[in-house]
Amino acid sequence: MTNSHVSTPVDRSSERPPEHAAISSRASRLPRPAVRQLVPYAALVALLAFFTTQSANFLTVTNILVMAQSASILMVIALGATLVVVAGSVDLSVGAVATIVGVLAAHLSQQGHTSSIWLLVLVGALCGLVNGILVAYVRLPSFLVTLGTMFIFGGIAAKITGGYFVSLNYPSLSEAVNGKPIGQIPAGLLWMVVAIAVSAFLAYRTVFGRRVYAIGGNEKVAKLAGQPVERTKVWMFVFSGLLAGFGGLMLVARAGGSSPDMGEPFLLTAIAAIVMGGTSLNGGVGGPARTIVGVVIIEVLTNGLIIIGADPYYQNIALGSVIICAVIVTIKRSEMAAIK
Repeated sequence: MTNSHVSTPVDRSSERPPEHAAISSRASRLPRPAVRQLVPYAALVALLAFFTTQSANFLTVTNILVMAQSASILMVIALGATLVVVAGSVDLSVGAVATIVGVLAAHLSQQGHTSSIWLLVLVGALCGLVNGILVAYVRLPSFLVTLGTMFIFGGIAAKITGGYFVSLNYPSLSEAVNGKPIGQIPAGLLWMVVAIAVSAFLAYRTVFGRRVYAIGGNEKVAKLAGQPVERTKVWMFVFSGLLAGFGGLMLVARAGGSSPDMGEPFLLTAIAAIVMGGTSLNGGVGGPARTIVGVVIIEVLTNGLIIIGADPYYQNIALGSVIICAVIVTIKRSEMAAIK
């Protein structure tokens, strides 16, 4: 007697919509995760090899130190924003935070209040606190919140300066950022190393860092597991603002003064460095180590094009092309979601 309840498997592949098959086909041609992780390193090696063959002055100790000093501000700002991106959010206000801190530093130096200038990094942390509260507790999208505060902070900075350049009258700050305290090693490199160490420790060696990765991996699961998601979000924005503020102090010392738009170039390059290094905009993947690679790629590309005498306009074209390629390689289409 046959069992009438036994059913045979049914092939439902023909029922799948054509677009599903097309997406699956395209996804199969993308680099696998293990390969994607190596792409930024391969790109960096390729750039180093190319510019070394084009100029004998590129890979020299002198030029390496120049690149390190030049990349230090971008590194500090990008490292602060990295944890925000790892959590699946974004901080578009880092450039404006750097600007307002730099403007306040120059303004205070003109009035002789130099003793409180270093404390201005706390202004950056306060800006981050505002962002964090609006994102975590008011539950607004980080993209829109930080876009709004970017204009607010930038407007405050413009009001303080009146739209003019304000000179920095604080030699100690200039020496701390532009000097060479150890032989030929620039001070900017030392500050950069400190920022790397602090960021790496927070991301890889603390409970806070593990919570940030958990939020980026799956925020709902993190909440169900009892993680303090809102508090963690606030602190990661505070850290982003803190390093952006410190980057603002470095920037005003490097420029010798402040202007209302001094931090604008660092917004897009910071996000670009984070993405280029392999930190996914989806969250949960990447971290400070990846951002270091991304910043080095940007600096090598920028410095190399200058060394070989390329047209300055090609720098933006090359940088934009690399950003697009980085997004294509790093982002997961199967997990595409709106930035939280």
